[in-house]
Amino acid sequence: MKDEELADIDEFLAKAKAFGAMGAKFISPHTVITAPWVRLKCQFGCDGYNRSLCCPPNTPTPQLMREVLDGYGRALLVHCKGKVKPSKIVAKLEKEFFLRACHGISLSGLKRLWRDGVVPLSVE
Repeated sequence: MKDEELADIDEFLAKAKAFGAMGAKFISPHTVITAPWVRLKCQFGCDGYNRSLCCPPNTPTPQLMREVLDGYGRALLVHCKGKVKPSKIVAKLEKEFFLRACHGISLSGLKRLWRDGVVPLSVE
């Protein structure tokens, strides 16, 4: 990785903290586990099930999510606590990526992952 790329990565991690995250780090999307039980947890353990387009059964299947994640070079893991919403931080970061003309970044429509603090993206 080039020094310039490392500087950009450090800057984005610092911005995530400045926007309210407790921490953030880039990870390999291949380390993110997708499993069918997650949908069942939502279906039988959450009052929000089927009340939003961002919640099951309106979200991608585990298999489709795996394919989506496999299409990215890196994922940004955002750690939040309390009333801080990862989706708000991610929206601000998405704007920063866009202004930098980073290509291959798709954060929109992945709000369920935002709530879990995982944001797939590619900073190549």
